[in-house]
Amino acid sequence: MAFSSDAVLALVAFTLINALNCADRYIPSATKALLIEDLGLTDTQTGALMTGFMVLFLVTTPVVAILVDKGMPRKFFVIGGVLLWCVAAGLGALAVNFWTLLLPRCFVGVGEASYGTLAQTIISDFFPPERRALTLGIYDAAIPSGSAVGFLLGGFIGQYMGWRYAFLITAIPGLAVVLVGFLNMPVAGQSEKTGKEEKKPPPSLLATLKTLIKSPTYLFALFGNIPFAFGKGLLADWMSIFLIRDHGLTVSQAGVFAGCIAIAGGILGSVLGGVVSEKMAKKVKNPQMLVSSVGVVIASGFAVLAFFVMQDSILFVAAMLLLASISSWTSNGPILAVVVGSAPPDMRARTIGISVILVHLFGDAFSPTIAGLISDVTGDIRNAMIMYPVTLVVAGIVWFIGFWVCRHFVHKSQKATKSTRLVDLETMDT
Repeated sequence: MAFSSDAVLALVAFTLINALNCADRYIPSATKALLIEDLGLTDTQTGALMTGFMVLFLVTTPVVAILVDKGMPRKFFVIGGVLLWCVAAGLGALAVNFWTLLLPRCFVGVGEASYGTLAQTIISDFFPPERRALTLGIYDAAIPSGSAVGFLLGGFIGQYMGWRYAFLITAIPGLAVVLVGFLNMPVAGQSEKTGKEEKKPPPSLLATLKTLIKSPTYLFALFGNIPFAFGKGLLADWMSIFLIRDHGLTVSQAGVFAGCIAIAGGILGSVLGGVVSEKMAKKVKNPQMLVSSVGVVIASGFAVLAFFVMQDSILFVAAMLLLASISSWTSNGPILAVVVGSAPPDMRARTIGISVILVHLFGDAFSPTIAGLISDVTGDIRNAMIMYPVTLVVAGIVWFIGFWVCRHFVHKSQKATKSTRLVDLETMDT
């Protein structure tokens, strides 16, 4: 199936911007040891940098979603958001203490929310439903690849030039947002429209919430995504410090290991999850949550091995973390496809917004700070890292139950409803 040049450009542009955003997001994680030494920060404070980013991200996300659903141009928020992110990212390099570092990191969250809420809906409007698991998987593959750039360059530049230079490496390249200027934004739901339709006012937030609450598929996807995000956010923010403190690596070496694990595991896992999901869909109806469940449970086993077995071998630890990363990231594209497909086109921006808020608020917004607090209190970051495999198991259980319930009850109920309607129509005809 051929796609328009706008569709391809949208996927490339948003994937690139997503990668740069994620690189910037994890530079503070890669340079934690340097921030602690230079600015005198505690583990809890370094974790709070990610929490501050997330809080402003969460505040901005619903505002953007509502304004867009009311008709404001999506291109305006995408361009403005990325430009704000570039400026705030650069200002972080001028910090002299915790508060002057926290403030610009918070505004980075504002900028990222302005584009992140919309990117997935725009891509979904360009591509038909049967292609979304793969295309959204490609878009989300930018998260691990961008994170890898943040770890690799952040660790290397931080160690040899200083953490302030590391904070500048994504600000200027972020201006690649000009690519979006050549993009003709799609009409909401255009990939699913089969004829002319009258433009209707967007549904209210309450109507969107009622629709989502009535969707078991959406609820199971959401409730599994929350513990998954909690563990994933914790591991991403603290992996470098774990490798430095428990395995004696330098900041640069830890950045190399964390970066390679992020990019190899994330890209392979995201694409693998999308491909497997599409292949299984030919034999199993709506297999996305099954694919996700199996992936994260397998990942939890590798994570336990990484934290507690053969700790004298950094290669073994890195290999287990890589396999855990690949396995866990198989859930990304499929779960995104479930969330996007749970709402009608005119509710998608708000659906993504609501999902982002809940997943981050109860997931990875506070997990880095909680991990830092546990480390400060116990004196051992390993005591916090164990939460990672535990949350993966919880997510896997929720998604498997969701797959089973939807397969055996929801879909059968929908078939029964359709059959009843057909009988009613036949009765009316006679």
